[in-house]
Amino acid sequence: NQSKVIKFSGNTVAATVLGFEGGSFEGAIIVLQDVTEVRRLERARTDFVANASHELKTPIAALKGFIDTLMEDNSMPADTASHFLSRSAAQVSRLQGVVTDLLQLSRLESRDEDRALVGINLFELLRAVYTNSLLDAHLADISLEILLLDEPVDVMGERESLEQLFTNLIDNALKYSPQGSVVRVVAELGESTIEIQVIDQGIGIPIKEQTRIFERFYRVDRARSQGKGGTGLGLSIVKHITELHRGRVAVESMEGKGSIFTVTLPVAYSQGDLAL
Repeated sequence: NQSKVIKFSGNTVAATVLGFEGGSFEGAIIVLQDVTEVRRLERARTDFVANASHELKTPIAALKGFIDTLMEDNSMPADTASHFLSRSAAQVSRLQGVVTDLLQLSRLESRDEDRALVGINLFELLRAVYTNSLLDAHLADISLEILLLDEPVDVMGERESLEQLFTNLIDNALKYSPQGSVVRVVAELGESTIEIQVIDQGIGIPIKEQTRIFERFYRVDRARSQGKGGTGLGLSIVKHITELHRGRVAVESMEGKGSIFTVTLPVAYSQGDLAL
């Protein structure tokens, strides 16, 4: 028996040749199996482990350096020691953020398809998220505005997950927007869906990068993102939560002009009626 992996029309195909003999007859059977998705998942898993290891290794190395310095220098002035402790605490917070987001992603990816969803007043939820984000916007010197419809709109969902979805989008908009700019949260009702847009006037996303920003740990131009914080998992969590609610998320962006993230969710007209 012989096996070989070949590329065919953009797909990865595993070809196995099975030879046999039967009396006066000899022949072979060729088994072809499309393993494109399997190989893609294998690459994604390998990349994920490598990226997660990098994100964890960096703060751990910094922590080790700070702690070793503190332990080796007994005569270190108090203000210098306090500085090292402060930097150590920042690295611990970074580690905590990565681990928390990894656990959240794992929970979302392993969620049962038959999960229990309840009717949620989406606009009430958005106003709560908006209120909780006002302090961050104020500290960043950014105006945060919200424009919703007068009538309530319900969706079937999980309150905690939806709160995290929109919190992540607003945090992302604030993080990459300049001082003095405006971030808006806007709602638009369709026939069977509700669209929520988070609009910023930030640095924007290059067109070639826009298809990848929802990947785990993917950052657009790490040099420009340096010092912005975050774990690189926020938008991936947004995508997972949206899909768990049978919705979709998209982005429109122009470099130097800003970005529009649009989350589209099905409207629940009644407790048991989910519009698809």
